[in-house]
Amino acid sequence: MKKELFTFNLKDITEIGILTALAVVFDLFVKIPTAIAGGSVGIAMIPLIIIAVHKGWFKGFIAGGVIFGLITCLTDGYGFATFPFDYFFAFGGVAVVGLFKDLVITEKETVMNSVWFAIGIIACFAIRFVSSTISGMIVYGASFVDSVVYQLSYIPGTLLIDGILLLAMLPALLPVFRRLG
Repeated sequence: MKKELFTFNLKDITEIGILTALAVVFDLFVKIPTAIAGGSVGIAMIPLIIIAVHKGWFKGFIAGGVIFGLITCLTDGYGFATFPFDYFFAFGGVAVVGLFKDLVITEKETVMNSVWFAIGIIACFAIRFVSSTISGMIVYGASFVDSVVYQLSYIPGTLLIDGILLLAMLPALLPVFRRLG
């Protein structure tokens, strides 16, 4: 494994801090509530996915699952019982996009950059869906069907909006990723 995957320099900390703060602001103010118990369609995952694809899976997990997950768990007010599945694993799932880093950020831009990016985005939302479904059953006592239906009320909409925006931003992000290293 590459040593830089697990080490943080000042540039990494700054980028992760700024983008995670942007994700928190998006989570607080740029969302459409879809259910009483907290589900909403929003764009908070966009900065987290950008971190993961640029910095790799480990830093993406730290930004999404640990930092963003902890902050939003505290600001949402649902308590730490919901933290493991609704926040830590659900938002930590953005790390999956980081596994596709070398397939997305290449020397030459092709349609495959977008294809691998889209696969990574779908995979991270699948992890969020599964994790939140498990949380619905364990923490809230919902049946499997009820929990799935609840997650279907907001996660696919968020995936669609975030996926379209991220894929539209990719041509502009790739040169920045290459330059920043």
